[in-house]
Amino acid sequence: MNVLRRWRLALRIAGRELRRSRGVTILVVALVALPLIGVCAYFTVTATSEFSPEERIARALGGADGRITSVPVPDVPLTEQVSAGEARLTTALGPGSDPEPLLETRAVVGAGNRDVSVALHAFAETATTSPLFGLVEGRAPEPEREIGLSVAVAGRLGVAPGETVRLSAGGRDAVVSGLYADRIDTASAFVIVPLTPSVLAAVDPVVSAGGDVSLVWLVRGEPGALAAAGETVLDRAGVLSRIEETPVLEVLGVFLAVLAEIAVVTCAAFAVVARRQRRTHGLLAVVGAEPRQRVSIAYATGVLCGCLAVAVGVPAGVLAAWALLPVFEDRADQDWGALTIPYGLLLIIALFAVLATTISSVLVGRPAAVARPLDALHGRDVVAARAGTARRFTALGLVVAGVALLGLGFTAGPGPAVLGGALIVLGCGFGLTVVLAALVRGHRGPLWFRLVLRDASMATARPSALATAIAGIVMFTTTAAFLLTGLARQSTGYVPSTVEGTAVFSADQPLDRETAAVAAAKLGMPGTGVFREVIYPAERGGLPGFVQADSTLRRCLDQSLRGGSQNVSVDECAKQTGFSLTAPVVAAAAPSALPALIGRPPDATESAAFDTGAALVLNPALRDDTGKVTLRPGAVDGVGGATSLPEPGRTEERRHTLPAVVVGNQQTQLAPMVLLSEASAERYGLKPRGDVSMLFRGSSIPTPGLEDEVRSLLLRGTAGAGELTVERGDPKPRTIMAVNQIAAGVAVALSLAIVITGVALAAGESRGDFAVLAAVGADPRLRRRIAAGQAGLVAISGAVIGIAAGYAAAASSLHAERSGWTLTPVLFSVGGSLLLVAVALIAARQLTSARLPVPRVME
Repeated sequence: MNVLRRWRLALRIAGRELRRSRGVTILVVALVALPLIGVCAYFTVTATSEFSPEERIARALGGADGRITSVPVPDVPLTEQVSAGEARLTTALGPGSDPEPLLETRAVVGAGNRDVSVALHAFAETATTSPLFGLVEGRAPEPEREIGLSVAVAGRLGVAPGETVRLSAGGRDAVVSGLYADRIDTASAFVIVPLTPSVLAAVDPVVSAGGDVSLVWLVRGEPGALAAAGETVLDRAGVLSRIEETPVLEVLGVFLAVLAEIAVVTCAAFAVVARRQRRTHGLLAVVGAEPRQRVSIAYATGVLCGCLAVAVGVPAGVLAAWALLPVFEDRADQDWGALTIPYGLLLIIALFAVLATTISSVLVGRPAAVARPLDALHGRDVVAARAGTARRFTALGLVVAGVALLGLGFTAGPGPAVLGGALIVLGCGFGLTVVLAALVRGHRGPLWFRLVLRDASMATARPSALATAIAGIVMFTTTAAFLLTGLARQSTGYVPSTVEGTAVFSADQPLDRETAAVAAAKLGMPGTGVFREVIYPAERGGLPGFVQADSTLRRCLDQSLRGGSQNVSVDECAKQTGFSLTAPVVAAAAPSALPALIGRPPDATESAAFDTGAALVLNPALRDDTGKVTLRPGAVDGVGGATSLPEPGRTEERRHTLPAVVVGNQQTQLAPMVLLSEASAERYGLKPRGDVSMLFRGSSIPTPGLEDEVRSLLLRGTAGAGELTVERGDPKPRTIMAVNQIAAGVAVALSLAIVITGVALAAGESRGDFAVLAAVGADPRLRRRIAAGQAGLVAISGAVIGIAAGYAAAASSLHAERSGWTLTPVLFSVGGSLLLVAVALIAARQLTSARLPVPRVME
């Protein structure tokens, strides 16, 4: 009962003091509620966006238990392959397997002046296939001349059920019978047609030409039976293993780091409350209250502020998630359904918030609660002047632990390094209280400067906490800037189809000049160049030999094989050599096409070399140490593309080595990587492949709608045959640099908000001093100078500590990541810190009134 009475009294006193300090209370609640709103909104949106395992399985397998994917064989009709495959799988898996065929390929569907490249799915509507896609409007297509469109395709073409569209597969018109949706990817462009003999016959030429065609079988059976059948099967467990887990722990860790940062800021606010509670503590001590009872008021103050922040932040976060859900669904191209609230996770977050405010309140409130009654009643600031040995040893211990973790980070990676930087910042924050306490002795300088030092030395908790918070922000931002910049420079494994800002159109016939000019103008890519991939002609009744250009990647693989390695990793060799194309395109072109193909006009030396038989290579990895490039036949893989495998038999007989001139440093899958003149190609016995390709080059990237219009225009110019590919680039480096810039801006804004908070708290604490200055006739502008000095002290201290700790953590992290220093993060950190100090001085001066008001009651 005594405990309950003590806590009841503590809560009453804490509530009264918080009502008296309403401004500080609102500040603390707002500071803690803001990250609560963000993290609660994030986890609510994440919980809503998660699809159930049943939905994932239905999208991948339909109503089946497994999925077997095969590549059709050229020169064998698909109807025969479907019949043979069904019989083979029924025999291997048993009569209950019910193999259901599904044909997948690429096609073009158009209406009016627009054509969209789509994924074509051909299957019969059964209980096994119907769960694959959700029918939104209309009905399933029926044989024949009917088609189902995805909602995204219907929107891009502007068609509805009952209208007619053009379908490239089979070169026919089809009536839209219904609209389908893929909840997991609402922006996916696909069409659904019934699997009929006419559709199979229409896709046969695509298979023969080496196009991208897959024959999928949806089968039933127990996992053990499917695995024992000798087929590569994607079963339910395989589908679930591909689901990426939500980074709950990572996001929770970021929230705790932000909450710790804000808890440091709230220490300054609670320090103001504690100073105002000194008289209350003194009176309680006089009437016999024990120190434990007085300290419970600090606990109660933190608990009340935390509960108020939770009561505001958690519901606001859920409401924010509900309001922003349509926006996030649209950005993610998914349909998430009803709002889902993760109650358990939100409860944990709320407990952390209350714990943070309680620790902050006790950390600065306990010294005032245990002060001597005489000091408390007279309002003497004795805590700062008594910075004891324990605080000095705490600061030293934190710095030593931080340095040890920095040393560990040189080998273990960024994690220990960042933690070490944070401990150094925290240790410097404790040390700053000792330094500020020492400033009470020997003031020198102008009056405003002495008053700034006096305020800092008599209330060390407030400026130290604010400077530590700023230092933490600067440290994290500086380290992240170095790590993100290094990450943006690293290879992401993304190999573009062509150079960013260019497009390639390939067809079995050349474009006329007028159509090409109109397409180039619409795309905003005025530079055009025609090229044709070259091949070795078929001999002795064999298949044509695709031209393989040797590279550093190929030589790495050959060396690994000669060394006796049985498991040669293409990814490992690509990482070592920086070149990842196993089959770079070798093409013939006219001299007039070179400016568009290489991105600039060739100089005189390059033009002369090209005309005399040298090859122009667009990556140094394609030229050997002797300055030459080697061309040899490559085999044909299962889908008709070139591979790095040599042609069996007459490889050495048909190998050619010719001079090479490096004219670029790019890696592309569809654009030429090795350019030969038409005369050189003929000299080496190389013949143009069937397709004629045109590369469009410019400085802008067209919108998807404009791309559809240009695709329609080009297809009309080539009798409906061809494929347009627009390269939009790897979004990852751009995203990383954007995050870098946003983080720098947010860091400056947060630090500035902390500085202004400190100025406002100091102004409230200095009312008595300002009243005395007004009474003795001091210059009214003195108040602004004091405010600017207080802001400068906090901003400069925090920036210096943060940059020093941030550079130390960055050096440790970069050594572990084997990444070098770059200029960009240095400019971010130094420039941002200078901007912070300048804006802090100006803002504190301009936001502070120059008038020195005389209050009615002198404190």
